Amino acid sequence: MKNILITGVDGMIGGTLVRRILKETDFQIIGATFTQEMLDNMLVREGITQTDRIRFLSNAELTAPETKLSGIDAAVHLAF
Repeated sequence: MKNILITGVDGMIGGTLVRRILKETDFQIIGATFTQEMLDNMLVREGITQTDRIRFLSNAELTAPETKLSGIDAAVHLAF
């Protein structure tokens, strides 16, 4: 199973991408945004109930020097 990191996962494009990835692949999704609440709001907005393959990563964790991002097979940068 592959792992994909998506920054800005809570936005309109991020939500659409998450929905398609869950539907069309077996990828694990690491969603980076400011808060878990923002990710949860996107999941509700997009009607996504399959959350077992989605893991939250805060922007603070993502940019911390001690965070190891090994095992990431692909990344989509949607944050600005």
